[in-house]
Amino acid sequence: MNDKDIICESQYNEYIGLWKKHLIPCSLAYIVSFDGACNLVKYFEQYGFIDATDMNFNKYLIDKNIFYGSSSVLSTTDMTFESDIFS
Repeated sequence: MNDKDIICESQYNEYIGLWKKHLIPCSLAYIVSFDGACNLVKYFEQYGFIDATDMNFNKYLIDKNIFYGSSSVLSTTDMTFESDIFS
């Protein structure tokens, strides 16, 4: 099993995959088109912005079934990994 199998439900291409829904990736950057930004605003107006920024984005992407990301990343999916934000 390779990292792509651990992170992705399916591969879009060599570099991008549909991430598994249980992952909680760190949000370092998003690429959003103008239309995508408008859709995000509409979604947050309807459902609220009620969690940490990356969790809100992740929920939107999962709900829309567009939870795509790099399939080759330095990451951890260890839920006990502590964030320095809350230290």
